[in-house]
Amino acid sequence: MSTLDAARVLCMSDRSVRNLVARGHLHAFRPCIGGRKFLLYSSEVMAYARTAQKPAHDAAMANVQRLRALIG
Repeated sequence: MSTLDAARVLCMSDRSVRNLVARGHLHAFRPCIGGRKFLLYSSEVMAYARTAQKPAHDAAMANVQRLRALIG
């Protein structure tokens, strides 16, 4: 998967995906020796998406619960 594809899956910029690679959060490889393009493992990107989105989902659900308590 390209960094652009990963960026779309993760709802972030291509540069942010490259930063995740640089920090070691995602692994990437270059398909051509000396090339500039990175490719990422799609299974790893999907796993990262699940773990990265869980805290955001939990926070959103907590907000929904608070709003329901206020309304009802």
